[in-house]
Amino acid sequence: MAMPDFGAQAHVASVTYLCVFGQLSSPNGAAFASPQTVITINFETGRTQPDPQVDLWDVTWDYTAFSQAQLEAGIAATLNSICTAIAGLLQLTEAQVQASVTVSRVWSGQLNQQGAAAPQHMGISGQAGSEITEAMPYP
Repeated sequence: MAMPDFGAQAHVASVTYLCVFGQLSSPNGAAFASPQTVITINFETGRTQPDPQVDLWDVTWDYTAFSQAQLEAGIAATLNSICTAIAGLLQLTEAQVQASVTVSRVWSGQLNQQGAAAPQHMGISGQAGSEITEAMPYP
């Protein structure tokens, strides 16, 4: 999925990639398990308060340096290297290790205006925000 559109009153605040290796065991009894690996890209660049007397903030963001295809190719290449190393240690094939890996991406949306005086929009909260979680294809 490409970067989602949260509507005119909101923006993508960040994308987080969650990489999880399933538990693996080798023929000789060695085992491998890893905690979740997290990569987060934040797009928000700042915020301004037009009126210091009002709790209302305009949020700014910038996507220009973000290339989803390039980032995900880098994640896949890194995971391939890790899978090759783990396969060698556990006497498994790289494909067996790769099959244990799941990668999820979580897009987080936030309101363009935040604070107590910010308008609320359906599906978006200025505090918690909205999230879209989906699988990133791997391998």
